[in-house]
Amino acid sequence: MTTLSLFGTNGNGANGPGFSTGFSGNYIAGTLFKVTSAGYQLTGYGFWRADNSQSASASFALWKATGTGTGTLVASSSASLSSMTAGAWNYVSLGTPIALTSGQVYKVQVGLVNNFPLTGGQFASGGTYAAGITNGVLTAFSDSSGSAPDSFSDVQCSFATSTADPTAAYATSADGGYNAWIDVQITQAGGTSHTATAALTITPVFSAGRTRGKFRTGALTVTPSFSAARARGKYRTGSLTVTPSFSAARLINHGRHASLLVVPSFSAARTAAHVRTASLLVVPSFRAVPSGGATPAVQQGSWWGLVSVLRQSREEFQAYVSRPPMACPNDGEPLTNAPAVPSASGIELFCKYCGFQYPRDWVPPSRPWY
Repeated sequence: MTTLSLFGTNGNGANGPGFSTGFSGNYIAGTLFKVTSAGYQLTGYGFWRADNSQSASASFALWKATGTGTGTLVASSSASLSSMTAGAWNYVSLGTPIALTSGQVYKVQVGLVNNFPLTGGQFASGGTYAAGITNGVLTAFSDSSGSAPDSFSDVQCSFATSTADPTAAYATSADGGYNAWIDVQITQAGGTSHTATAALTITPVFSAGRTRGKFRTGALTVTPSFSAARARGKYRTGSLTVTPSFSAARLINHGRHASLLVVPSFSAARTAAHVRTASLLVVPSFRAVPSGGATPAVQQGSWWGLVSVLRQSREEFQAYVSRPPMACPNDGEPLTNAPAVPSASGIELFCKYCGFQYPRDWVPPSRPWY
C-alpha cells in the first residue's frame, strides 16, 4: 500500500535545515493540508530534527479547521516521538488510522520545548512553496499571501508559545509563511475482507474409441469457467481443463455400469475493490461395477460409461437449476435475504448493488443438448 507524504522519501524529497532556531520555552506549530479524494486515511506524523540542540522529543495532534484561526481537535489523533535522530526525518505511526474527508482543511500540529526547525518564507508569495505542495491526492496549502491558500485564507505554519501540548491550543500566530517542517503520512483505506460466491459452468466432452471390439478407451475433458466479482461489474475469469481416464469392467453379454463424479468447489476471498485469492478445485472420481456378480476379465472403456456420465450430468444440472442462486448473475455479489417487505411482494433474495431480485428476475440456465 502506497504511503504519501509532503516531504522526505514519500513526498517531494525535501529535507529540513541543518541547524535549529534558538528558542527557550513552549512551542507549537501547525501545517494546513487536505486530501482531494475520498477513501484515504492519516496513518502517521513526521518532524524534522535539525541538530542535537533541538529536543529529541515531540508530540503531535490533528485538528479540523473550521474558520480563520479556529479549529476542532480530532479525537484519538495524538502521538509522540521520544528519541528523534538529528539531521533526519522522524516518523511515528498512529495506533488507529484516521479517516480523512475529501476537501476538508486539516491542521497537523507539533509541540516541543525550546529550539525548533524553521525556514523562512517558503509558503509565502515568491517562496519555494508559494503555490503549496501537491503529491497525488495530498495537498499542503500556501500561506494566505501565496497563490493557493486554504478556503479560509488562513496563515500557513502558524505557531503559539502558550503551551507545548498540540492538543491544548490551536496555533494562530503568523510568521511570514515560514516552513515549520512538519509532515503527515496518508494511505488509501483498505476494504473489508469477505467471501464472494461465483458461478461455475461445467461442459463435459466425451470421446471413445476401441480396437477390434475388445477394448474401448475413453477420455472426459471438463472445462469449467468461473467469474469472481472484482469491483461492481468488473470480473476476473479463469479456466481449468481436467482430463481423467476411466475404465469399465464387464462380463460377456452383460452391460457395463460406470459412473464418473466431478466435484467442483470455488472460493474467492476479496476486499471491496480487488480479488485477493481464488481457488477452483475439481475432484474427479470413477467407480465401475460390473453386472453378474463374478469377477470378470477387465476390459477398458464403454459407451455405457458415456451414457452414465451424461445421465449423471443431466441429474446434477436439474438439481442445480432447482435451487435458488447464491450469487447475483449481473455482478457476482452474494445474494442476501430480502429486507422486511409485505409477504405479497414475493421477494426472497436480492442484490444490494444492482437491485436484482429472486425469483422476480431469475432466468434459470437452459439445459445443454444432453
